[in-house]
Amino acid sequence: MSANYKTRSGKDRKKYVKLSVCVLVGTMLPASLVVSWGPYNDKREARPLLAKTKSVTRPQRLFADKGYDAEWVHEFCREELMDTEHH
Repeated sequence: MSANYKTRSGKDRKKYVKLSVCVLVGTMLPASLVVSWGPYNDKREARPLLAKTKSVTRPQRLFADKGYDAEWVHEFCREELMDTEHH
């Protein structure tokens, strides 16, 4: 059970430091990170995380877990984040 689910369901009310990181595959070096208080849905940190990533790199692909599955995230990645020269 994820911490976000436990809190929403009333099973757990603990707060913790949440770290969202975008890493460069191949080197595993961080491209960007966002630190916040959790638990919250990942989409809350998606916009600042992806905007910071855009300032340092233009990826050809993005791999993310289901926590980032939202149409506005897909649109941002297609229109703003991705290296369109390779598509």
